[in-house]
Amino acid sequence: PDNLPTWYTLQPGAWVNYKTYTGPVYKTKGPFWSGVFDPTQVTISQVGMGTLIFESFEKGAFTYTIDGITATKQISRLPY
Repeated sequence: PDNLPTWYTLQPGAWVNYKTYTGPVYKTKGPFWSGVFDPTQVTISQVGMGTLIFESFEKGAFTYTIDGITATKQISRLPY
C-alpha cells in the first residue's frame, strides 16, 4: 500500500509430503541498500502462512494468506 519494495520469505517451513512445503511468511523491511547499513532499521515480522504444492517438476502453485489477503499464484519452471 505504501508503494515501497518489501521482501517476503517462506521460512522456516517444512515438507508435509514429497510435493507440499508449508510454513510461516515473514516480511522484511529495511534501509535502501546503497547507503551505510544500519541494522536497527531492519524489521522482520510474521505476516501470514504459505504453501507450495508441486504438481510436477515443471509446475505448481503457491497459496498464501498475507495480512488477511488470501490468493493462489500458479508457478512454472523457467526454461533454459
